[in-house]
Amino acid sequence: IPGRWLPAVLLAFFMGWFTHHSRFNPRGGCVVLMTACIDPSSGSRQVSRFSPVVRLLDYQNALRFWLSHPDPRLSAVVFIDNSGYALDGLAEYIQTLSSARRPIEFLSYSGNSYPPGTDYGYAELGIIDHAFANSELIKESAYFIKATGRLVFHSVSRWLNHMPSQLLFAVDSRRNSFFVPSPQAFVASQLMLFKTDFYGTHLLGIRSLMPHCGTGIEALFYKKLLPFHRRPGCLLRWPVNVEMRGVAAHFAGKRYDSPRQRFISLLRAILRRIAPWWWF
Repeated sequence: IPGRWLPAVLLAFFMGWFTHHSRFNPRGGCVVLMTACIDPSSGSRQVSRFSPVVRLLDYQNALRFWLSHPDPRLSAVVFIDNSGYALDGLAEYIQTLSSARRPIEFLSYSGNSYPPGTDYGYAELGIIDHAFANSELIKESAYFIKATGRLVFHSVSRWLNHMPSQLLFAVDSRRNSFFVPSPQAFVASQLMLFKTDFYGTHLLGIRSLMPHCGTGIEALFYKKLLPFHRRPGCLLRWPVNVEMRGVAAHFAGKRYDSPRQRFISLLRAILRRIAPWWWF
């Protein structure tokens, strides 16, 4: 490239990082499935963020984010709690949100239990199974976004803008053996996008495998989805980063918006562009 053109090429490269013409605009949009466990006391493993009062505030903040988000592709919200917590207070809270712009469905049941040899992921997968069996909005939707209910995800519109028009799933995988104690191979389960019938055909009920394979939810998703790698409409690694905000429940003191996590997020965003083969 002649030297006089190099600045223009670099500018175009980085502008392409931030702008993208969306091809993903599914008819009927995407339902946001918020997985929740307001009172985790019934679980066999205690979490660091255990207070129902604190967790309820987390869920209120995330509900406000999803219900008020301006992207029209987010068609509705399904909030499912697996601790059997009464959701009347949350429903009343929603009524106070003048900015809420989409319908919401509340479901609550007692399902925060998991067999020996499994972890919270067993109950998390159970929430998705419960949604398929009981949520009218999920049954009617062609696509759904699975979102950990206590977290907020910024730049979600830019994320959707980078999805292909004929999408089967979009998850963000880690496949890394550098700078870590042991090799990584898993799917980050906080935010995922699926075509509903694809999930129903290939992933519904997979938690029954967990007591036998000895893996958590993240490794199980990776194992089940890896065979679809490079098939049209199947993304195991996002082309862009999505910023998360909130506090982890299973790692004491971990904040997704801490300086350390922001640095990792920035590094991951850069590597998606310059080294897309490195699933860091």
